[in-house]
Amino acid sequence: RVTEAQKNAGVAAEFDVLRARTQLQTNEQSRISATNQLANSRTAFANALGINPATPVDLTAPENDPTLPALDEKALVETAIKSRPESRQAALSKDKAQANIKLAHRAMDPSAAVTLSTNYNPKPTGFILVKNTGALNISVSVPLSNGGATRAAVDSAKSDARSAAIQQDQFLRGIQAEVQQVVVAVKDADERLKAARANVTEAREAYRLAGVRFQAGVDTQLSVNDAQTVLTQAESNVVNARYDYLIALARLERIVAAPLPEDKK
Repeated sequence: RVTEAQKNAGVAAEFDVLRARTQLQTNEQSRISATNQLANSRTAFANALGINPATPVDLTAPENDPTLPALDEKALVETAIKSRPESRQAALSKDKAQANIKLAHRAMDPSAAVTLSTNYNPKPTGFILVKNTGALNISVSVPLSNGGATRAAVDSAKSDARSAAIQQDQFLRGIQAEVQQVVVAVKDADERLKAARANVTEAREAYRLAGVRFQAGVDTQLSVNDAQTVLTQAESNVVNARYDYLIALARLERIVAAPLPEDKK
C-alpha cells in the first residue's frame, strides 16, 4: 500500500511495487502453510490424548517459562537411581542371582532327619509289658556325588549373577550418560533462548527504523523487507529455542523420575 502510494506520488518505481507484491504473495503462501501445519498439529495432539481428532483444541502458552533448575549432575544421577523402577529391578535381579548361588550349593550339604514314633497297647502281653512305647530315630545323610548336577547348577547361577551385575552396571552408566546429555541440552537451549530474545529486541527496533526511513522516502522497500525477514527469523529462533528448552526439561524430569530441584543461586 505504501509503495503504491509512493509510486503515485512519483517517488517510487513500478519495480518497487512489483517487488512488494511478490513479497506479499510469498508471505501469504507461508501463512497458508503455517495454518495447515497448525491444524495438523492440533489433530495429532487430540489423537495423542485419545479424543476425537475433530475436537477443537485451543492451547494457551504459559506466560513465563519454567526457571532453570539446579543442574548438579551427581545429585541428579543419584536421584534417578533412587527413583526409577528400573534401578530397583536391577538390584533385585542381582540379589536374586546371588541367592540362587547359595541355593545351588546346598544341594551337596549334609542333611539330617529326626523321626519320633509312639505306640499305645491297652493290654500288654508277651514281650510287651508296657502300654506306652516310643522310638526316636536320627539319621544323617552326606551326599558324595550327584553326577555333577550341583556343579552345573552353581555355574548356571554364577552366570546369571554375572549377567545381572552387568545389566545393573549398564543401567547405571546409561543413567549417567542420559543425565549428562540432557543437562547439556538444557543449558544449550537456555543460552540460545536468552540470546534469541535479545536478538528479537534488536531486530524489532531495526524493523521499526526501516519503516520510518521508508515512509520518509530515504530508504527502499527492499530494506524494509530485509529488516522484516531478519525480525521473522529472530522470532522463529525464539520459538525453536523455547521449544528445545521445554522439551529438554521434560526429558530431564522423565529421566530423573522426580521433580527437578530448584536452583538456589
